[in-house]
Amino acid sequence: MIDNSTASQVQLQIGGDDVYNVAPASSGLITLSGVNAADVTALKSSAALTRATDLGVTLEVTSKGYPLLPAVTFNSTISSATGANGEKYTNNTASDLSNLVGSAGAAVDVLVTTYDTFTITIGGKSATASVVGVSVGGSYTGAVARNAVATALMEAWNDKYSTGSASANMSLWTTITHGSGILTAPTLKSSASGSRGWGEEVKVAWNPASSDNVSLTTSSNATQTRMSWTIGSTDALTDNTATGRYLIVSVEEAVAGNGKAAPVTTATLTTNVGAITETGMAATSGSTAFRLVTNLTGYGTSAANTTTSANIFPTDARGDVVTYQAEEEGINVTTGTARFTRTRR
Repeated sequence: MIDNSTASQVQLQIGGDDVYNVAPASSGLITLSGVNAADVTALKSSAALTRATDLGVTLEVTSKGYPLLPAVTFNSTISSATGANGEKYTNNTASDLSNLVGSAGAAVDVLVTTYDTFTITIGGKSATASVVGVSVGGSYTGAVARNAVATALMEAWNDKYSTGSASANMSLWTTITHGSGILTAPTLKSSASGSRGWGEEVKVAWNPASSDNVSLTTSSNATQTRMSWTIGSTDALTDNTATGRYLIVSVEEAVAGNGKAAPVTTATLTTNVGAITETGMAATSGSTAFRLVTNLTGYGTSAANTTTSANIFPTDARGDVVTYQAEEEGINVTTGTARFTRTRR
């Protein structure tokens, strides 16, 4: 995995031969731009793929490393202006809401009660919370309501999935922070988890209080609650998922290593500040590129083959790394007499 915001050059060798020893990088060095899409194109050119194949390996390059989740911003007001009503409302429904509460199209304060419940879901893992007020059955508006919802969801997530919490090993993501209604998304528990978490979605769901409870908590001044939020930088749903930050370069032998306990090919990836040499299970790492491993799963009779019923191993690069096999480990089917059952009394 390469941090291309720092690394500016990459050299990849297979058995001492340069993969990029083709035009325009006849020196064997590829210059990085720091722009993920451009760098993937440069490192995964058709010439490089062909040369890698000629050298006996399959080359793959992606920009899915060390993903970053979008933040969630809760609003204190809702209006019909574009970009001012979040993902819950459209310009038209925000205008209708304003007219409904007697504001004649002007911006209205958000309103929540302790009977409203909110759920945040990150990568399929959810935490649910209600606003906790000074007294049971309270209602809150504007910035107070916005901050209360953000705080409640932050605490609910952290209590459940943050590092050291009850279900910490079931989520790739660690602690959420909050300020002025903005939930700063949790980061990966480990950068060594590679591309795991890439594309995982952040969702917010809201179960509004009943009209009777809203009327009760607002002394009949309102009959419905209202809340607005934005995930990512826009109201669109297209920026609600985790995006990659680093490059991942993977090399896989085209022919298995003849049943040996380690690969026969030596691969070296060098950046301008360090090198990784892969020979079996040993590797050294430079400061802007490092090797991804799965250190909690093994092969054969390894005791590290543990159940994942209570642990998804969030610090492992299981989506990127394939542990080599000492021998064929598939399902062996032999011929024989078909099984049958018999009942006797």
